[in-house]
Amino acid sequence: MSSKTNKIGLILCSTRTPRSAPQLASFILSLLPASPPPSTSTSTPSPSYTIQKIDLLDWPLPLHTTEPSLPTRLPASSLPESYTQPTTRAWSAHIASFDGFIFLCPQYNWGYPASIKNALDYIYHEWTGKPAMVVSYGGRGGGRGGAQLVQVLKGLRMKVVEEPRVEFAFQEGKDRDMQGKAEKGEGLGEFLLDEGFWVEQRVALGKAFGELLALLE
Repeated sequence: MSSKTNKIGLILCSTRTPRSAPQLASFILSLLPASPPPSTSTSTPSPSYTIQKIDLLDWPLPLHTTEPSLPTRLPASSLPESYTQPTTRAWSAHIASFDGFIFLCPQYNWGYPASIKNALDYIYHEWTGKPAMVVSYGGRGGGRGGAQLVQVLKGLRMKVVEEPRVEFAFQEGKDRDMQGKAEKGEGLGEFLLDEGFWVEQRVALGKAFGELLALLE
């Protein structure tokens, strides 16, 4: 097996204000192992990886692109040079540098944000064939929006982890308290220390991430 270190992008799909995405991203990173977990098999060790945030707020991609060609019609070997706009070239090169992705996606009115759909559609080959998993969040976990996003990722021919589904729900009590703190940019340390908080979601996140790592092998 190659000694390559895989680069995984944690994409913050929300760009509106207020938003919980930055705090939730930090929460997720704290729950995921910073390095590959020990393997029980000498023949199939876990792939080496790093995780890096990709905040769409840092990538203001215009809705109306002036690229003369559809991204699907450009030869993959010619990218990013075949794009005419500096913004598209930069986005293409950045996404191409990653080996897999975690999409942290809120649910807006039973769907996913326009910001992530636009970011996905800006390019094509840079996504194709790469492993991906979706972590959704919302009043009831964001499952509808997350499921829709999974279909889009499949359309890009990505290798998508579908089970287990990871859905962070802001419903009542402590869930809502966390959402309020996250939207204000406050620390979430108390929630990290409480191992009884979001137990099922923590387990699902770990299993789904394990599936993502398996797809990187």
